[in-house]
Amino acid sequence: MTKAGSASAGFLLSFFWGAAFLCPVLVFGQVPVPQAFCGSMSPDNNFVLTWDEPPGADPDLNYEVFRDSGAGFQSIGLIGPSDNTTFTDFTVDAAVVNTYRVRSVLDGAFSDFSEELSNIVLTMDASQSSVAQLAWNAPLDPVPAGATFEVFRALLGGAFENVASLPGAALSYRDTLWAQCEDTVITYYVELQHGDCVNVSRRRSDEFRDILPPPQPIIETASVDPETNDIILYWAPVQVPDLDFYRIQDIDLINQQFVNVGVVQAGENTQFVYPNAGAVASRTLAVIAFDQCGNDASFGGTATTIFAEAEYTECDLNAMVSWSAYEGWDEGVEKYLILATIDGEEAVEMAEAEGEESFALVEVEPNREYCFHVEAVSAGEQRNASSNRACVETTYPQISEYTYLSSVSVLDNSRLEVRFLQDTEAEGTRYELFRSRQSGGFLKIASFDQSDVEEIVFTDEGLDTRNLRYRYRVDTYDGCDQPLGQSNFGVNITLNTFAETRELKNFLSWSAYEDWENGVERYEIWRKVGDAEDFELYDEVGGETLLYEDDVEAFLLEEGEFCYQVIAIEAGNSFGEAGRSLSYPRCATQEPIMWIPSAIAVNGQPENRVFKPVVGFIDFDSYRMEIYTKWGQRIFTSDNVEEGWDGTFRGNIVREDFYRYIISYRDGSGKPFVEHDVLYVVK
Repeated sequence: MTKAGSASAGFLLSFFWGAAFLCPVLVFGQVPVPQAFCGSMSPDNNFVLTWDEPPGADPDLNYEVFRDSGAGFQSIGLIGPSDNTTFTDFTVDAAVVNTYRVRSVLDGAFSDFSEELSNIVLTMDASQSSVAQLAWNAPLDPVPAGATFEVFRALLGGAFENVASLPGAALSYRDTLWAQCEDTVITYYVELQHGDCVNVSRRRSDEFRDILPPPQPIIETASVDPETNDIILYWAPVQVPDLDFYRIQDIDLINQQFVNVGVVQAGENTQFVYPNAGAVASRTLAVIAFDQCGNDASFGGTATTIFAEAEYTECDLNAMVSWSAYEGWDEGVEKYLILATIDGEEAVEMAEAEGEESFALVEVEPNREYCFHVEAVSAGEQRNASSNRACVETTYPQISEYTYLSSVSVLDNSRLEVRFLQDTEAEGTRYELFRSRQSGGFLKIASFDQSDVEEIVFTDEGLDTRNLRYRYRVDTYDGCDQPLGQSNFGVNITLNTFAETRELKNFLSWSAYEDWENGVERYEIWRKVGDAEDFELYDEVGGETLLYEDDVEAFLLEEGEFCYQVIAIEAGNSFGEAGRSLSYPRCATQEPIMWIPSAIAVNGQPENRVFKPVVGFIDFDSYRMEIYTKWGQRIFTSDNVEEGWDGTFRGNIVREDFYRYIISYRDGSGKPFVEHDVLYVVK
């Protein structure tokens, strides 16, 4: 391509029109069409057309240029000879779209018209001080495949720079002015580039200043570190080239108070640590982006942290954990997780709550430290938001390690003594004592509070301890009145005795003691003979033995009453001293033995001269013997079993005859006996 000056174009135009009117020759179809039609608006708004010379063009070939400004195509110039392929339109209105076409002229003949080409009219909307809204028309229809629109911009006094490369179908561009903090004149033009052809638009200028704030930062999560109570704020980076920094604000929306708490510079990680800010209350935080001109996005979205609290009342085995709602996720909260560190160990999940809930009752173990925190789980993709840590100590009264029924012993025929061991290290323990008769149901008969003595003793009255067995147990309740369980059982011993006179033996049988930890080690047999005041240990048998026989022949000259008591001795336990259980005493009375002679011979053998009965197993203090004549005269009396009647009365031997005797006595149990009959006195 070549370009010609405007003066040459004017001379040729005058010559052409003179020749055309003298020799009008209209021949079409044989003249070659101009190629590669291009047009550009010059900086002074003249439109310069260029095209390529057809291959093999005649040296005398000329070109005629036509323009349509809205009223149809009009010829505006003739260019020649053939190597001059440039035309400048000095009369064009650059503010409107003008359509051009060109044809070749040779010896009065004309070619077909070239493709049509329009000037690019660039418009610019500068109503937004920070944005140049550019629009233009397409100079060719259709726009050639692969063509691009290139947008150029120059600041006042500066060189043009290419700020955008757009596809050929694009007819607008929005150019945001970053970091132009003062009013600045900015000039734009657009080029359509296709092949070797460049179509340039007119230039447009206006005054601009960057007053456009950066986009509002989107907060991802505001989370409290449970270890430190620091708030950690996360947000998505703002993607603008003139971003300067982020300002973090602590906001009280109710009172409209805004406190700046920190700054994060552009390019750094978009997170901020607010030290110890989550310790005492929830916090509402905002992130504000500032550009290099000081424009800021104010704040839109905020995030409000979770504040958790925990309460525990002594004796409860549940902790009440409550929390404020997490706010800031458009998707909302799917659920809350309640976690706890127990005695400083790694946190574990304790409970889960729906997203609308704000408290949970969490089961806990006594006498441990629970530090709870709550995590909100987003219904979207954000990371969890944690709360502060809320700690409680689950104080609980020291629990009794044991309650042991150590013995049930007989006090007398209507009273039993019940003893049980308690854990004096426990706190606030309460006991309930139950009794059942024989195999019947249990009935509560007494309650006790913990004391500082190891053994609690209770006397149960109004019983039949001679014949009945009573079963006892102790139910234990801790200092929070929660049941801890039941003790072992305790059952009194019942004793039976039987006197066998023919064998001169007493037989004992008794019920087994129940229910010691290690059973009965032995049973002690205690015995009291006659009118002795105290029992004495007489014998021992193994813990499995429940029968005993006592040969009492050696006690013929005693009263004949034998009283026994069986004492069970525990085989030891894990809680205190071994227990002892006493039975109710039982007596066995041997029947009295009484042999009475039927006659005496006052002059006979010495052993036959005295009337004296042979006795055994009687109460000798109750003994009395009287001798009467057959007429009823009492002639002898004695309270001494060793004193017999020698057949005399007032110093004289009585005559031979029969006489009546009366012998009265009691057995060892006090039962009265009377023996009476006649005896004969011979000489």
